[in-house]
Amino acid sequence: MEIRLLQTFQAVVECGSQIKAANLLQYAQSTITLHINQLEENLGIELFERKGKQMVLTEAGKLVKEQADILLNQVNVITETAKEFSNGQKGFIRIGAIDSISKTNLIAILTTFMKEHPQICLSIESGVTQQFSQQIIANELDIALCPPPSPELNLEFYPLYEEKLCLILPIDHPLAAQKKINMCDLENENFILTGPLCEYRRKIEHVFLHHGFHLHSKYDAANMEMVLNLVRQGFGIAMLPGNLVANSHQYAIHNIDDISTSLPIGLMRLKNKVLSPATEKLIANIVSTR
Repeated sequence: MEIRLLQTFQAVVECGSQIKAANLLQYAQSTITLHINQLEENLGIELFERKGKQMVLTEAGKLVKEQADILLNQVNVITETAKEFSNGQKGFIRIGAIDSISKTNLIAILTTFMKEHPQICLSIESGVTQQFSQQIIANELDIALCPPPSPELNLEFYPLYEEKLCLILPIDHPLAAQKKINMCDLENENFILTGPLCEYRRKIEHVFLHHGFHLHSKYDAANMEMVLNLVRQGFGIAMLPGNLVANSHQYAIHNIDDISTSLPIGLMRLKNKVLSPATEKLIANIVSTR
């Protein structure tokens, strides 16, 4: 049974005649008659009694009208939902984001986007690039905000900004009062590191190896918040994005003068994959901030 037959039936009931229904639907009157005849034939019942120019529902027609109204209402809901989805007004976006994103203007972009698109649902998962890469490939995430993925993977990366790693010390640490800190000052310091898959840890290990220094570490922590707690308790020092503790008086923050500690942060997605209109709209908003 075609939906348009029910739509014609509903219009005839509401208008009370085929002529008025034809005007409403912009059909020829013969088309209205054809649709009603086809519907009655499909259902095997008479829907109307013809009383002059008036079309009056039969008892069977009244029962069909009740169900037709419910069905056509659902069709309207489905049509409207599809329209909102295709316009990027409705959808579900799955994002992976490193912890430091919460301290950048990207959070303001996400907040504004959600306020402007209240019917879009957003899921944000924390983690590291390697984890996000596998989740995007497995279609468990749509995009990620993180450092670059491995170049051999089928992923696109749009750089957004450079994240500078800083030396974070307990406020009573001997180096805290030092005006300049160089790599040689850190040779015997105990570093608190994030997990082995974390890009920050890999960056620190690379810097020490590149400059010929041994990296001392007794503690690994599951996340950056735990690293900072251990630093605050005096268990060691750390290298993390300075924006994590920029407004805190619980730590001393220093640059390391003779090395580069910047790490590119950007948006990662699967190459050549068509994402939902809502996701593409959010990507455009984020990338436009570069």
